[in-house]
Amino acid sequence: MKLNTKIIIAATLLLFTISACRKIQEDNLIKGLWQVESISIDTSTMLNRNTTFVRNLIDTANARNGNYLNAFLDGYTANSSNAYYRIDYQRDGIVFTYYNIGDSNVYSTIGKWELPKNNLLIQKVDKFLDGQFTIKQLNTTSYSYKSTNNYIKFLDDTVSLEVKIKKVP
Repeated sequence: MKLNTKIIIAATLLLFTISACRKIQEDNLIKGLWQVESISIDTSTMLNRNTTFVRNLIDTANARNGNYLNAFLDGYTANSSNAYYRIDYQRDGIVFTYYNIGDSNVYSTIGKWELPKNNLLIQKVDKFLDGQFTIKQLNTTSYSYKSTNNYIKFLDDTVSLEVKIKKVP
């Protein structure tokens, strides 16, 4: 009897620990406004990489250290306070993204997100973030998330990519 009781207590503690980790991760995402620092794509996963349009995207990104924000967003300049792409995770699975240049909003989108596990983010927002992502906390203010099956709507293609985000102070 004592062995069964110990197993039940251990299983219960494990369940609470796993749930708590997911909740902490969720709270970290919700309690901040996030600036996307970079998006990198594994170009070998692109089906149409030899078309002129996709070649131009790749060349534009490669000219700027492989950051596809430069290719996806007109007028974007990395590490500039003038142009930025931000993500705002809300409760109830709502996520907002917006792209600003200076004081002007270029565009905003609304989408959905879910954190079914501590290190798994599912999101569908904007024209280039639609997939399941493995989350890795880089430090107290930065995360990266990677996907092997992110759908990019305007390319009509599913690719592997990595997104790096940083909390806006």
